[in-house]
Amino acid sequence: MEQSGLAREVAAAAAKVTPIAGFILGKASGWGPQEWSYVCMAGYAVLQAAHLMWKWRKEAKKP
Repeated sequence: MEQSGLAREVAAAAAKVTPIAGFILGKASGWGPQEWSYVCMAGYAVLQAAHLMWKWRKEAKKP
């Protein structure tokens, strides 16, 4: 099997396992949907801020 085919299979398998793993971790932590929505919103805000800072630095470096 070539490398790209293997990478595709691994990515597909990981995508199938991710929701189940998330559910198991969520139940094990004892948090409910509301707490997880707070975590997701905070994570999104951090990622958005990081993206904007990267974008603004990139634009500032342009001549």
